[in-house]
Amino acid sequence: MRTILTALIGLITLAVLLSSCGCSSCRHSAGTPEATAVGSTLPGAVSEPAGPPLEVKAYNPAGKAKNQAAEFSIPSFTVTSTLGSRSAPAGKVFLVIDTVWKNIIPLTKVAKHQDDVAGTNGAGGLGFGAGQAQKKENPDDYEMKPTPYLVPDVKQHAFLVINGQDTAVISEAQSAATHPLSVEQIVVPELNAEVRGQLVYEIPASGVSSVLFRYLDTSMGSFDVPLYGKPPAAAAPIAGPVKNEVLEVSAYGVQQVANLGGKYASGTDAYAVVQLGCTGKSQGSLVQVALEDYAYLRDAQGTTFTPAKDVSAPGQFKGTVQFLPETAQRGALAFQVPAQHGALTLLIKLPGYAPLELNLPNTATGSAGGSAAANLPPVLFTISDGDTLDVQIHGVRTAPNLGEARPEEGKRFLVLDLSLVSKVDQGIEFQTGEQLKLLNGGEEILADTSSMEKLAHPLVEDSVVPAHGRGRFEVAFQAPADATKLVLYYRGFNREEKHPLAIK
Repeated sequence: MRTILTALIGLITLAVLLSSCGCSSCRHSAGTPEATAVGSTLPGAVSEPAGPPLEVKAYNPAGKAKNQAAEFSIPSFTVTSTLGSRSAPAGKVFLVIDTVWKNIIPLTKVAKHQDDVAGTNGAGGLGFGAGQAQKKENPDDYEMKPTPYLVPDVKQHAFLVINGQDTAVISEAQSAATHPLSVEQIVVPELNAEVRGQLVYEIPASGVSSVLFRYLDTSMGSFDVPLYGKPPAAAAPIAGPVKNEVLEVSAYGVQQVANLGGKYASGTDAYAVVQLGCTGKSQGSLVQVALEDYAYLRDAQGTTFTPAKDVSAPGQFKGTVQFLPETAQRGALAFQVPAQHGALTLLIKLPGYAPLELNLPNTATGSAGGSAAANLPPVLFTISDGDTLDVQIHGVRTAPNLGEARPEEGKRFLVLDLSLVSKVDQGIEFQTGEQLKLLNGGEEILADTSSMEKLAHPLVEDSVVPAHGRGRFEVAFQAPADATKLVLYYRGFNREEKHPLAIK
């Protein structure tokens, strides 16, 4: 049976997990395009350096490296804006690497026949008394065999590192290369055999000061091959680093802006864009995580804000992001926050790992920079849902319209202002339609999901309150215009409760 040495790299993938609570209405939850940010900049905010473009031409770096199984070389690479019939995305160019993979695994002595040549399965003869002599090995029964080297799922092993901080994976345009390597697997069959082919990546069309090829193999050895330039000196973070078993995070700046990509924040809110650097800390493993599902901002009052996924900030961590070992990946997360707020803290709570917390300096704005106690909103009453969460009701207001949304004839909007305060060690997914209703006599009034999108902080279906966090929300209802005595009905994890509401 032939031995094959396989390149290995582990994967730690974190996804949003949902588990049922004691009732169907409450569940616990574990959790681009370029845009121009305009508006004020908080102290400590940083701007990315804009370097000259990498010239569109062929380069001959003659870079080499090797591990225990292969000798690897890059005789040349080419930067181009087109590849066959394909054009690079806006602001990008293709970088096409010519690669050579040479097998250097020594030949191995193996039996010519699969059954044991001595006829004893290698254990020798068993008898009585002094025993029996083992059969002498015959050199003609053996031969020297090569060991193939296999690199499976090449996208999980071969990367580019741009400017020492940004990771590029193999492009979807790989198949358009003149001599493409298979991204399914690379097999170098025997000693001194070579496999040649091209790998295609997309890199920024400008601002590139260095390019490094990084190959990860936890079995036979990883290596780097510098291709171009030198990375700039690393910027000093404004907070961190903090780390757990899988991730190290630093903050490099915070920008507060009025809009992102032409989308304005609701009401008097603004967007806080936090510039981050994240490094995988699990040796020999890639960390794949949708960071925006586990990150929160917390203000001095304890109110938490989840990332704004419907906007696009430059370098934003969107969807599942892959973090390499010992490679700082720079990116950003955007949050919608009140324009006036206290000092901000970034929280990252990955399920099963220690939480990461970064106090962001100089982020308090205006009069909101006072003490947390002085800025706490008044609470009319609290519904304590056992050991799961508290529902704090701050008030209810009427509105003839919410933006361009207007109520049905004979009705008006009622907007409930509340906070959800988690008491548990994991996020709570709130099902607004089932958990909060208004009662008008025998009539049940459900949340108006369509108009609620116009609110600054809507408690949309399946909103998540982070572990031991506070979320400030609003819920819109359409109620009869003449209704002045309504009842708030709450159905939660541990209890059901009704409270009268005075409507003016």
